[in-house]
Amino acid sequence: MIEEPERPPQTFDALDFFYDDEQAISYATVWGLIWVNSRP
Repeated sequence: MIEEPERPPQTFDALDFFYDDEQAISYATVWGLIWVNSRP
């Protein structure tokens, strides 16, 4: 869930396979590093 001041919360059903926020953040960090390292 993404929450921002003065905006309604946004949820993304496609990301429901993470058990908790920490697992989702860890995955996003690894994915981001892979993406950055694959760029020319």
